[in-house]
Amino acid sequence: LVQPATVTWLDDVVAVQGLALEAAETGGRLALSGQILPLAGADLEFQVAELPTGDIQRMLGQPVRFEGLLWAEGVVRGTGADAILAVEFQVERGVFEGVPMERVEGRLVYFEQETQVVATALGPGGGWLQLQAQLPSVLQLGGDPVFALLDGVPLSGTLTATEFALAPFAAAVPAQLQNVQGVINAQVGLSGTAEVPVVAGTAELVGGAATVVELNQRYTGISGRADFDGRRLLITDARAQSDGWVVASGQIVLERLYNLGKHVSADELAMMESLDTGKPLKVALGDVLTCARYFEFFSGVADKQHG
Repeated sequence: LVQPATVTWLDDVVAVQGLALEAAETGGRLALSGQILPLAGADLEFQVAELPTGDIQRMLGQPVRFEGLLWAEGVVRGTGADAILAVEFQVERGVFEGVPMERVEGRLVYFEQETQVVATALGPGGGWLQLQAQLPSVLQLGGDPVFALLDGVPLSGTLTATEFALAPFAAAVPAQLQNVQGVINAQVGLSGTAEVPVVAGTAELVGGAATVVELNQRYTGISGRADFDGRRLLITDARAQSDGWVVASGQIVLERLYNLGKHVSADELAMMESLDTGKPLKVALGDVLTCARYFEFFSGVADKQHG
């Protein structure tokens, strides 16, 4: 406790004034002022300075995936369906799933059933990623907090990446992919609605490598280009190497954001791979199915938010 503070507790209402805490070992600070509980009626301002993100994740009972020092300030007003949330944040000297992040900064605002997100991540070697999104949504605090996208209302967003490391994206599927390497370059836009999204732009994978846990096999030389054209994903010269090369091009129809209609015959591709490389048909089929998983994962990068 850095200074004297006032705590008021009346029935179920808890409020604080001038509460400032400092971590003895790290010097990180947390300052709170306003009504904390009940969450549905919160009217709170907060400031955070040099607080280790690992400590926050441990306090919330979550596995530590992102280490770094957090600075943040914001306002929370949780008046039921009219909740207001405004937070600006910055993380220095971060490490996400073993990948160094020089800086992650951004702004998150929820007001009048719209969530606005602006975030920039600077990775090692000068790679960077920027996300901007306006999402029609509902946020309710108190009881069981609720966040949901609204159907039938236009949404928008852009994802831009230059030489940005793939490893943070692979953290979404740790049981399937491990030791992921490579970078992504992307310029992708999102429009339409939550129910019928439209994706446009280009994403390119360079210098990729990963271990597929299910097959206990390492794949290297992974590369490829994907062009998003409204309802279609056009894949150009996607390839990966293990005992031999798997090379594929084609089209995937985006029926829904999470429901891909695949117009590719795995058996036919496996036969072609077997004839081309001399692999046993069973091995070639495994390579083709693994390649398909890569298509699903990397084509889904554009609409994911991690971290």
